Amino acid sequence: AEVWAHLGVAMQSLDRVPEAIESYRRSVRLDPTLHVCFANLATLHAYLQERERAQAYIEQALALDASNSTYSQIRQHLREVPPPGPSDGAEPTSEGSPAAPP
Repeated sequence: AEVWAHLGVAMQSLDRVPEAIESYRRSVRLDPTLHVCFANLATLHAYLQERERAQAYIEQALALDASNSTYSQIRQHLREVPPPGPSDGAEPTSEGSPAAPP
């Protein structure tokens, strides 16, 4: 699971978002306690403007590590940012660097 998590970090760092998502998903399938992978999945889905998926993943991360202030900030950001409209046309921006697994 940790190898998949590290591969996810590498792929995310290279802006290879689909590969990063798949790596993190494989990681949490093997070890569902890797909250950092859930948080990274949330960040990537937010980047792709897939807000519902992002919210679901950050809730999973917080369920595992409720005191993590970064996860709380991500959740708050997802609640505050309105969903993109059909005429929005804005390019998504990255939420920062991926978090490394433990």
